Amino acid sequence: MRRLLVILFACLCLLPTAAFAQDNKLTWDLDKKSYLDVTDLGFRFYYPSGWVYGSSGNGIAIAETQSDLDAQLDDDDSTRPDGQVISILGVPLTALTDLGDNPTLEQLTDFAVKSGKIKESDRFEVPVMARRAIWVVGKNSLGRSGVGTFWVQNGYLIVTSLGAPDADTISKSIYTWSYTLASALPLNAENLGTEKVSSDLSQFTMNYPDGWTPDPDPGQSTTVVYELADDVNQKMAKVDGIFLSVIDNSLKDLSFAADATLEDVDSAMNSSFGLDKTVTPEEFVFLDQPALVASGEIDDGSGGKRGLILTTALVGKNAVVFVLIAPTAERAAEFLPTWTAMLNSVTSTKAA
Repeated sequence: MRRLLVILFACLCLLPTAAFAQDNKLTWDLDKKSYLDVTDLGFRFYYPSGWVYGSSGNGIAIAETQSDLDAQLDDDDSTRPDGQVISILGVPLTALTDLGDNPTLEQLTDFAVKSGKIKESDRFEVPVMARRAIWVVGKNSLGRSGVGTFWVQNGYLIVTSLGAPDADTISKSIYTWSYTLASALPLNAENLGTEKVSSDLSQFTMNYPDGWTPDPDPGQSTTVVYELADDVNQKMAKVDGIFLSVIDNSLKDLSFAADATLEDVDSAMNSSFGLDKTVTPEEFVFLDQPALVASGEIDDGSGGKRGLILTTALVGKNAVVFVLIAPTAERAAEFLPTWTAMLNSVTSTKAA
């Protein structure tokens, strides 16, 4: 496993964060036909038009030329690509037992950087598909320059990276690299429509799947949308599809202390919906703030069980809680890519 990370990091580089602002011109083109569905990791990756790709036990590589691809994929450390190379690797979290149970993203990133023998100069965060992601810039022992991005999805530590022969090339391409990662999509997500849920309090909008129906009278501080129109206003046990409740209220009105943390609110919400402490929430980002997404089951009030996706975020002094209830836990798990796409569609309506 350590060798996989060392090989992957053969393309990481030393660059300041300010490189994002140095050149905001796209240095390669993306189109709808040039993509890879990384099935195990759960996302679609759009790669530069005209580039070539391949895979080995060391992950996926995408390069400008076939010779660069061959050099990236072989097991000979003395051969190096001449141009830019993109790498994609997923490391099962179950393989990282040395880090203990439920390692943090910081711990996972530190482990990967140390294993890759990277001379790190900068670290910052930019979400990928609404998931929290850490970006590392540095240079490896072979002298290759690049930038790597880390996040957790589908039980994997995912590492994507862009490598180049020198820092100047990366400086000209790093904006395009960020644009490329921003184009990634969760696999098997349902199409989102143009209709949105919105909040004037925390000032955001979020698209929901095409064909869903909003409840015309959901109650104060709550918005509810239904997958099936016939489910509107039905008791939970009678609902056949998915429904989403959006709660946006002040910490005070929800009986939380003014200095309550995200973890405080998340723990209280999880407990109120019957999720125990064995549930490990996933880290997402909502309106540039940390958000936690937990999955589990909930009683439906008639002896049955329903699938639950519970998302909690803090926006200033407000708590935003998304309660998504599905007919079964399996349907909730199936819907998670769509929920990721919905979170990725969130837009601030706050005036600049």
